[in-house]
Amino acid sequence: MSVGSLAAESARLVMPYTIVSDSVSAEVPEGFTMVKGFVHSNDTSVVREGIVSNYGMTHKTSVDEGSFKLLIPDTDSIVFFYSLNYGEIVISHYNFINGHEVTIYFSVFNTDYIYPSMDKPVIYCYSEEPITASIDLAINGELTCSYPAYQDGWTVNVNEAGQLTAENGQTYPYLFWEGKSDNLNFQVNQNGSYDGVYLKADSIVAFLENRLISLGLNRAEQTDFITYWASRIIENHYAFIQFMVDDEYAENVAKINISPQPDHMRRVYILFSAMDKSPSFTINPQVFESVDRDGFTVIECGGSELKLDPIQL
Repeated sequence: MSVGSLAAESARLVMPYTIVSDSVSAEVPEGFTMVKGFVHSNDTSVVREGIVSNYGMTHKTSVDEGSFKLLIPDTDSIVFFYSLNYGEIVISHYNFINGHEVTIYFSVFNTDYIYPSMDKPVIYCYSEEPITASIDLAINGELTCSYPAYQDGWTVNVNEAGQLTAENGQTYPYLFWEGKSDNLNFQVNQNGSYDGVYLKADSIVAFLENRLISLGLNRAEQTDFITYWASRIIENHYAFIQFMVDDEYAENVAKINISPQPDHMRRVYILFSAMDKSPSFTINPQVFESVDRDGFTVIECGGSELKLDPIQL
C-alpha cells in the first residue's frame, strides 16, 4: 500500500475500528459503496488531520473535524485511515456491497495519552459460616496498588459481619486494589447507541442511591461507593455514566477466581465522562436485577473516569 511509505514502521500502530452499520441506501450510485463515519482519539482531541482511502488511494478523502464520507467502488475490499500523528488502521477483506452505506468508527491512539486508572475496586466478603477464602485476580491491565498487599492472591478468614482477617493477623473491612488499563472504554452497541444514563451532575447522589439499591448493595457498601464517586462526578456540570456489571466487569476490568466458590457474587464497575452538552448518540437505560446474599457472598465495586468523550462518536 502506497501510504505505508509515508511513515516509519514504528508509527504503524494496531488500533481498533467498529463497523457500526451496513445497509442499503438509495442515495448511493450504482457500482459504489458509501463509507462514512468518525475518527475518535483516546485523548479526547478532535482528529483534524488524516485521510480515509481505498487500496491504491484511487478514492480518498480528508478527515474534517473527525468526520469523513467517501464513495468507493463496490469491488474494493480494503479501506484505511492514515495520519502522521496516529499511524494507520486498515480494514481488509470486507465485503463492500453495491448501493450500501457503511458507517465506521475508527478509534485511534495517541501515545501521549495517560492510560485511565482503575480506581478503588474493593472486595467485600460475607459468610454465614466462618470460612477461609482464597482470592486471585487476573487484571486486564497493570496492578499499581493493593491493601493488604496482593502477593499471588489473598487468603482471608471471612465471617458473617464481613470482617476479613488476613494471614498477617490484621483485620480489614474489604480488600483493595487499583490498576491502569490501556483499553478500558465505554461499551457501544452495534447500532452505535450506548447503554447508560446522561444526567446533571448535581443529581448524582440520588441516582447512585437508587441504582446501587437495585444492584443489591447494602447500606455500608453504598456509602463507601457514593462518598468516593459522587464527589468526583459532581465537580462537572453533566456526566455520561455506564455500569459494567458481573460478566462485563470480568471481561473488561478483571477476572476473579475465588475458592471456595461464592454462593452469590455481584461485581459493579462505574464508567463516567464529564460532558458540557447533551450527547448526540442514543442512550438506552440499563436495568439490573438484585442479587441474593445468603451463604458465602462476594461484592466488588470500582470505577474509572474516562477522558475520551462519547459525544465525539
